[in-house]
This record gives sequence, structure tokens and C-alpha cells, in this order.
Amino acid sequence: MGTRLLPALLRLTQGWHDSEPFLDELNRAEKLGMLPSAEQWQMLRELRNQTAHEYPAQPELILANLRLLVSHVPLLEQAYAQLARAAQKRSSAAAQQRSSEKGA
Repeated sequence: MGTRLLPALLRLTQGWHDSEPFLDELNRAEKLGMLPSAEQWQMLRELRNQTAHEYPAQPELILANLRLLVSHVPLLEQAYAQLARAAQKRSSAAAQQRSSEKGA
């Protein structure tokens, strides 16, 4: 969601450029109501990266990280719902614009 859907929505709705820092992207998405918390999203992203790429010799740390990630599933569900609403809003606005252009 964070590396594909969020940037795509920001490009569609805000004229976002891929050269801008990801943290700015998160902060803008939170401000626009696309994410519940940029800070929590960044924490989950870092935790995911640790779990996927680091500490292969420490299964207890991986397990602790996975448990923490699972405890944050409601945040991920909320983020998905907010992103889906933003996409739907953009899609509806684009459809209305096309409709009014045809009628004009």
C-alpha cells in the first residue's frame, strides 16, 4: 500500500512528484485523511523491514516483530479503508468531470 497505492493516489489528487521524500508523502497523506498516522505508518514500515531483512539468526526477535505487526492489523485496515475512500472520491470526481465535459 505504502509504496504503490499511496504514491499513485497522491499523484492523482495532488500532483505529487516521485522525487519528493517518502516521509513528506506520508505527512501529506495523513493531512489529507488518506492515512490515520504518518508516524505509526513509518513505525510499521520500519518494523516490516526489520522482520523481512534483518536478524535471521534471531527467531525470537522475528517472532516479537510479527506479533507487534499483527497487533497493528486494525491500523492497516483503517489505512486501507481511508485510501480506498480517497480513490473512490477521485474516481467519482473524474467521472463527473467527464460527464460534464460531454454535456457541454
